[in-house]
Amino acid sequence: MNKKKNISMQLCCRVFLWCCVTGAGMHSYAGPGNIAPLAKVTASGAAGNSYAPRYVTDGWIGVDGKGEWACEGVSTSWGYIRLPWIQLEWEQPQLINKIILYDRPSLQENIAGGKLLFSDSSSIWINQIPPDGSGMAVAFTARRVKWIKFIVNDATGKDIGFSEIEVFPSPEQAQDYVSWVDPYIETNRGRYFFFITGSLPFGMASSAPLTRNKNQYGGGYNYNEKYILGFEQIHAWMMSGIEIMPASDRENPAEGQQGWKAAFSHDDEIVQPGYHRVMLRDNKIWVEQTATERVNFYRFRYTQNTSGRIIINLGGYVSNSTMVDATVTRIGDTAIEGSFSSVKRYWGGPKEVRIFFVIRFDKPFQSLDAWQGHTTAKNIRRANGDSLTLAAAYPFKKGEELQMKIGLSYTSTENARLNLEQECSGWEFDSVKAQAQDTWNRWLGRIDVKGGSHAQKIKFYTDLWHVLLGRQKINDLSGDYPDRTTGKREGNFTDAIFKIKTVPKDAAGKPLFNMYNSDAWWLTQWNLNILWGLAWPEMMDEFSASMIEYANNGYLLPRGPSGGGYSYIMTGCPASNLIISTYMKGLLTKTNVNHAYEVVKRNHLPGGMLGDSAGIQFYTRNGWWPDNAGITIEAGFQDWGIAQMAAKLGKKKDHRFFLNRSAGWKFCFDPEQKLLFPKNKKGEF
Repeated sequence: MNKKKNISMQLCCRVFLWCCVTGAGMHSYAGPGNIAPLAKVTASGAAGNSYAPRYVTDGWIGVDGKGEWACEGVSTSWGYIRLPWIQLEWEQPQLINKIILYDRPSLQENIAGGKLLFSDSSSIWINQIPPDGSGMAVAFTARRVKWIKFIVNDATGKDIGFSEIEVFPSPEQAQDYVSWVDPYIETNRGRYFFFITGSLPFGMASSAPLTRNKNQYGGGYNYNEKYILGFEQIHAWMMSGIEIMPASDRENPAEGQQGWKAAFSHDDEIVQPGYHRVMLRDNKIWVEQTATERVNFYRFRYTQNTSGRIIINLGGYVSNSTMVDATVTRIGDTAIEGSFSSVKRYWGGPKEVRIFFVIRFDKPFQSLDAWQGHTTAKNIRRANGDSLTLAAAYPFKKGEELQMKIGLSYTSTENARLNLEQECSGWEFDSVKAQAQDTWNRWLGRIDVKGGSHAQKIKFYTDLWHVLLGRQKINDLSGDYPDRTTGKREGNFTDAIFKIKTVPKDAAGKPLFNMYNSDAWWLTQWNLNILWGLAWPEMMDEFSASMIEYANNGYLLPRGPSGGGYSYIMTGCPASNLIISTYMKGLLTKTNVNHAYEVVKRNHLPGGMLGDSAGIQFYTRNGWWPDNAGITIEAGFQDWGIAQMAAKLGKKKDHRFFLNRSAGWKFCFDPEQKLLFPKNKKGEF
């Protein structure tokens, strides 16, 4: 991943027409990290050593009596209050555009308002700061400053101060690409699996909060919602599941999402590729998430004394599929292992896909309870069935942290355990987060944009982030993967036979490539195939080898593989475009070229993925697809591509056959109207 392509914004906008540029608003987008800890802090005074100014940047937020700055406030019996000030100053000027203020969480002391001063002589008046320690974001046009100062002008109580002040620079001064991604963009109309903040590029583990429980058109994480329904561990093409929710014993797991949902605010939320932080405001719980390839990693901080629960939901509908038939086993007091079946995919695919998981906590739970409907089982060792929800109970003290890891596999619980142990053996959350964001910076940095406005650059890198999502690995570190390519087909679904296969390996025993779930390949020849070939050519090789492996197992090239099987969605055989393009670019190295060609060829003959055998035979004889001009030109384009590959491989007979067949679209051309129209079997428009 060392090769970098420098592409001007003008060229990008010409080549990648899908990258529609829109303005970026004043909401809290990803941006660089908090720089307040780098500042020197001075203040008007402190109400004792436990309230020193330095605590305002220590990362402890909203915990009463811990990590707070305060200055003695009550001075007289008739109500005069000493109103304090605090200042953050950096060694070098900083270009900043957002500050988050957190009052002390004690309801007896509150900074109600004040004046935010900047070293450039500008100022902002701040009113109605939340009194419970919740964050209040102050966003503004970027300004270059050496220091900021907050002067309190209205307060109640004594020992007036802040729990925390966070300061965020504008991405213009950032040295990384992650800072230019705004995951909020398009969440009001996007798809469930295009907002995945806890993931690596094309990773199996893919976690994010769920705010609207549907698949697309604003499904998944939707910016406009005010409640988090849960945190989902799988965001894949027609695959979802394992919902968790940190809560208290006041929430009833039997009531489902509507019983445990929690209010949240974008004010104190941080959303970035590879990292997400949000406060669940009902119980004042901080939730942080990051990921490795196959492991989701969480860190929770309960800011109040709470009889807590970590809810684990293994039943019901989540965005684009439904969880049923769960089975779990408790392993001591810190681990849970099990599986569930994902069913009722909207677009087709295997009727049932089994997903396996291993969950570990870094502290022993007090008990593990289970709910099925309104039936409760206390401190279980094992449980199974539909509509199964678990809860690990913890007596949290204020400020206490708990970490949680979830290892995934599509083949077995043992492989889920091995994935977790080999990828994420320790509990160093910040280290895993740093590795995840370093990976995103390397992948996004394949295209280094020059020129354009800041809004265009934010939109551009957000789009790059999106094209590195939507397709997820389904193989384990060992190379094992699920094969569901055989079985009885029923429309777009398959009553699939589950087999465990292993991808080919090199001399050192390392898998040659990964296997993938993939959103449909339909029309990707116009955008993704081109973009991947320019910036991530090794991924074209990976995807092509993966699709060939599907055909090795089930004869057909997938249109949109799900859970190791076929979905049959859309039309034609668009995976051929990917494979041919990969070969013609000289990038097809992870599978035998001649074998790849034969797989592509057979998928465009009777019995192949191009269409039903009768339709292919008619198309071959007559040149058009009956009653469909769109499929005619789609098939013609794919035939033309096969002809080019055949010519390069010296297969002259095949070259002539596919080149001639590719010209059949001309029969659908109406010279009078100069448009293509469908023809019926009689040759009539």
